[in-house]
Amino acid sequence: MSAFARDASGSIVVVTDGTPGQLYLAPRPSAMAALIGEVGSTPRQIRCVDSLCVISCFAADSLWFATWDYADNVAIVGGVPVGDGPIGIDLLALGNGDIAAVSTGFNDNTYTITVFGPTGAVMSNDTQAVPAGCTAPPHAVWVPGGTREILFSCNATNNVFILPSGL
Repeated sequence: MSAFARDASGSIVVVTDGTPGQLYLAPRPSAMAALIGEVGSTPRQIRCVDSLCVISCFAADSLWFATWDYADNVAIVGGVPVGDGPIGIDLLALGNGDIAAVSTGFNDNTYTITVFGPTGAVMSNDTQAVPAGCTAPPHAVWVPGGTREILFSCNATNNVFILPSGL
């Protein structure tokens, strides 16, 4: 299970493990969570920026995405293929309304940069090999500071890499 909250008092979006996984909206302080719908198999992480949420689905080799407005309307938009076995993901607002997601392919030593438009439409989806010396990358994050660089952890080789994203 993974969850995301925009702030300390608002609702939370939650994704549960399963085949398929399920997406919920949990209002606070203690209301029952509402099932939104099914997402890909074995979700690992959910992250949100602005009104877009992205879910890594390990066994489905995909990212699923949903919109979540500030009135707590949540809608699953769809899925997009990425590397084999995505685990950790990170999102970056690009400043023009678009949002970039970075995900890793743990099983095939890849990373994918997916750019979404403001309404959740996939604008681009590019998968590439991680740098030589990086094996089984579980996580990738955008490096803070506006450089648009990506930091990768490499599980099997016990190191990290930073590289430009090309965005």
